[in-house]
Amino acid sequence: MNMDGDGTKIWSRITTDNVGKYIVIAMDNLIYQSARVSEPITTGSTEISGNFTVGEAQDLANLLKSGTLPARTDIVQEEVIGPSLGKESIQSGLNSLLIAFFLIFVFYDFLL
Repeated sequence: MNMDGDGTKIWSRITTDNVGKYIVIAMDNLIYQSARVSEPITTGSTEISGNFTVGEAQDLANLLKSGTLPARTDIVQEEVIGPSLGKESIQSGLNSLLIAFFLIFVFYDFLL
């Protein structure tokens, strides 16, 4: 996403003030993407990185190219999800695996 001089100044101020926070791309009250500002963006050129499919990336590009609209930027909600969520998922998976092995062993023992 590239911006003109005025857009670059505005975007630079917004990203400088919101490092570590999330910026949401929304239209018609639907959230299309949220991206964390890792550092101030002062060049007027912005990239969103992530695990996108080609179709998702194209849809987002089309949304951003759909034209300039008068819009305010408001931080409505900010939330940080820590690594404990992934740790809990891994632990649940391991528990399921152990239970499955136990059940297989019990059924195998009774059938043979």
